[in-house]
Amino acid sequence: MKVEPGARTMRKTKRKFGCPVEFSIDLLSGKWKTVILSRLKLRPMRYGELRQDIPSLSDKILTERLRDLCEAGFVRQERSGAASRYSLTKRGEMLKPMLQALYDWGSGQRGVVRRPFSRRGNELSNFTPPPSPPPIRGGRRVDGSGHRHDR
Repeated sequence: MKVEPGARTMRKTKRKFGCPVEFSIDLLSGKWKTVILSRLKLRPMRYGELRQDIPSLSDKILTERLRDLCEAGFVRQERSGAASRYSLTKRGEMLKPMLQALYDWGSGQRGVVRRPFSRRGNELSNFTPPPSPPPIRGGRRVDGSGHRHDR
């Protein structure tokens, strides 16, 4: 496999996969990898821009997942001085149709929420998703009352 300049080499594994789907899921497994890739699908981004676009993702996990995606050859880190940007490699660009399909499917399923089983038997629980956090403006969180809270 040809590795783009600047990309880290992939760890070789002796694991055998039953089908290409299993292999693909193994490479892209985890909640955050596809979320990061979907942001980079739109344009190259700096670390801080990714952090701002995905506020529920911690710095530690973002750093780890970016490292994983670079090692897998999906993302490259371009450094210029103290700043660096992340962008999709040719291999990452190949994921764009799949990422768009996931986005389109998720958009259509937004109103359809399955209620999970409770731990006490098989009856459905009264699950309600948590409310969305208030928007962040100018580095400060604004709650419903209009008060600003520093992060």
